[in-house]
Amino acid sequence: MYFMGKPILMEDLRTMVAKMTADAEDLLWGQLMFKEGNDERFVIPLAGIEDDLTQTRRGQSFIHRNGLAGKEVEMLEDLIASSRKTDLLDQTGEWKWAGIRKYLKLVKRFEEFLLLLAHITGGQPSRGEEITGLRLINGINRDRNIFIIDGEVVLVTQYHKSLAHFDSPKVIPRFLPGRIGQLFVMYIIYIRPLTDR
Repeated sequence: MYFMGKPILMEDLRTMVAKMTADAEDLLWGQLMFKEGNDERFVIPLAGIEDDLTQTRRGQSFIHRNGLAGKEVEMLEDLIASSRKTDLLDQTGEWKWAGIRKYLKLVKRFEEFLLLLAHITGGQPSRGEEITGLRLINGINRDRNIFIIDGEVVLVTQYHKSLAHFDSPKVIPRFLPGRIGQLFVMYIIYIRPLTDR
């Protein structure tokens, strides 16, 4: 593969993905999560998560069935106990809006990492509207398209370009590598519910 007349080596792509993954993990654990001490970094045991791909009830996903909902409360408890409490809360316990804006910018950066990592590592790259339209939970008109199957995070997108020929879109499952799947699950369980509050 060439870009502007210069070769792009596969090893360079692997190195880039490894660095982006490490940077995303460091951002998650160093800035977005409020864990400190021995429990600072942990792994969600994905193999133990049961996910019903046929469940279409509004507002539901694998987090509700596996006791993983409500983790934003744990995040707030960790914040109050952390050394970074003063970045986001004043002495009376009120939010510091400058700190909140800074935190939300970091979340946006993390989301950009997730988008790039899913695009690069989730099989053949998808089209923009396919990858940016991912739904974390079932909605009114559309069901979620992030699942856990046999301990692996799967993004299920639809390819509409062939719709005229086959009368239905093609369904494309994209299995993510383990570390990147962990990043997605941490985002779905902890970060997104906190920022949605």
